[in-house]
Amino acid sequence: MTTMKRIRDIKVLREMYNVSEAETITADNYVTPLTGYELPSSDAICQFLRQGSPCGQKHQKGFVVQIDSGQNVLIGHCCAYKQLSLECSGVKEDLDRLSKQQMQYEKQERIRELLENKAEHQTTIRDCLITIREQLAILNDLERLLPYQVVSSLFERAKANNASVIWECSIFKKAKEKEDNETIRVPHTAGKILGLECWTEAPKIEEHRKSLQELRKSLFSASLSKRPSEAELEKMKELLKRMTSLVRIQRDVDRFKSAVSRFIEKDNLMLLPHSISNHNHRAATLRAISDYCDLPLNKSEKHCIADFDRSIREQYGASGIRLRS
Repeated sequence: MTTMKRIRDIKVLREMYNVSEAETITADNYVTPLTGYELPSSDAICQFLRQGSPCGQKHQKGFVVQIDSGQNVLIGHCCAYKQLSLECSGVKEDLDRLSKQQMQYEKQERIRELLENKAEHQTTIRDCLITIREQLAILNDLERLLPYQVVSSLFERAKANNASVIWECSIFKKAKEKEDNETIRVPHTAGKILGLECWTEAPKIEEHRKSLQELRKSLFSASLSKRPSEAELEKMKELLKRMTSLVRIQRDVDRFKSAVSRFIEKDNLMLLPHSISNHNHRAATLRAISDYCDLPLNKSEKHCIADFDRSIREQYGASGIRLRS
């Protein structure tokens, strides 16, 4: 009895185990399972005899089974567990034992692959840590430069998924009769803040950094002797479990980098002074963005903010404006 094999096609499987396509398997002629198999596609045909004729169900996973004539046949998982094991005592125990061996074999194969690709995994972890350090440094710099009120607003906007910067214009409509006069409010969208999610993702990325550092340390010391003890195998199995998180972390880090890149585009940053309402904080934000992007202002930041507000009022003929969201 051997463990499950991943076979590249049905022809190889039949040749490897000398499978007889003419035979069938029943509860009466069953002897023992030889191995489990897994094919790339459902090309194997089940040879279990059901109601007087071969099952014939095409399948991808199954077992090579020896029958009392000495021949080997194929049986799919469905018939193996739901038919043969019910009709023949001891079959389920044989299959379960084979499956357990299979799981052990697959884990050992994954451990072997992990150790073979150790250098590649270490490079991936190193690259992720470098990316995390660089992107978090960008946000830390901005957090230091920008007024607290703006940073707080960015977090709140990100939590509420509110990227649109909208100002509301008050337009006075004079009627013939004084009592018919009215003030209407018209929204003006200044734009959308791109990459806003990077602010709420930063704490998770910081946790990823800690996980990667621990993983790097464990991977560095990972090894297996020629005759590994049970303790060694258990330690490597635990490392395998933790390594499964690497792909997810890498995906999160790539998304985070993309969000930061979009956020720090100059046109995007120039929206920030208009994402809050306080005039002084808006002016301080404009100055910070001007310094960060190396964009000289041709007048004071307060005059620039006033020009922005005036342009909106003139565009709509508004008597006043206020930040809506």
